[in-house]
Amino acid sequence: MKRPMSSITNKKAYDTDLRCLRECITSTLRFAYAHHIQRLMITGNFALLAGISPVYVEEWYLSVYAEGRIA
Repeated sequence: MKRPMSSITNKKAYDTDLRCLRECITSTLRFAYAHHIQRLMITGNFALLAGISPVYVEEWYLSVYAEGRIA
């Protein structure tokens, strides 16, 4: 099932034992930034393993990262 990436942005969704994922998402939501390794290797691989559609991943990236926002 392909799920929206935004489904992981509420508190319950990223309150996980996966420390690397939890810290990456928390930092992203706090600073609107993440190093490319965090983006690709943590959130990207999680999305792949969780069966989240790349379309939704792109939408989520554009909505949470500062450089993806229209000024």
